Amino acid sequence: MSFKPSAKLSQQIAQHIGNQIISGQLKGGERLIEGSLARELGVSYHPLREAMLLLEKDGLVEIVPRRGVWVTPLTRVFVDNLYDILTELYTLLFRWIVQRITDDYALRAEKAIKKIEDSAREHNVEGYHNALSELGGLALACVDLPLLNRMITEILPAKRRIDYHVAVMRRNDLGQSAMLLRRAFRHVLTGDGESAVKVIRAYVQGEKSFVRANICFTSLPTEESAPSVKSRRTCCG
Repeated sequence: MSFKPSAKLSQQIAQHIGNQIISGQLKGGERLIEGSLARELGVSYHPLREAMLLLEKDGLVEIVPRRGVWVTPLTRVFVDNLYDILTELYTLLFRWIVQRITDDYALRAEKAIKKIEDSAREHNVEGYHNALSELGGLALACVDLPLLNRMITEILPAKRRIDYHVAVMRRNDLGQSAMLLRRAFRHVLTGDGESAVKVIRAYVQGEKSFVRANICFTSLPTEESAPSVKSRRTCCG
């Protein structure tokens, strides 16, 4: 995908690089050379630096004093914390959805879940990932709780990054996750909040177990590491 500079340049740069991180084109623990990126994208240093600050806020890069900018590593601790926090936030989210869902949101959620199911059946990673993001956005809009929205939104870039990796690895087995989301939605429609919560907690913790067992975790090189070292990887087994 080519990059075309336009208005709100720093946000556009951040989105472009963020998409590369989320899709795995830029790996965890990989150093981002700002001079090379500026030349590659045809932009000046200032908007690029602003973009890096935005990406750092999203948890996708780390700016290390005197060492540069690095793609945030995926570590066991990070993954455990992310999924455990999401489990509790999604518990709150689904309890509120049961109370606030309207016919309009139910219809839109049904369409998003249908996209998830169709994409899973077709082994369409991009379609599955996009539909999953669409469903999450609908859920947040439905409950309309600014504080909960902000708490979830702040960790969504990291979540979407891992979601993409999981979807790629489970390309031929996405149906199980789609089935759990469908089951949770059915409980929402019948007003059974506790059953919906039980299913969504099982869904999130199941994703966590899969990630811990299958993703290669990374870390930043130490200061003593050779400059050519991009990252350290530890594969789970």
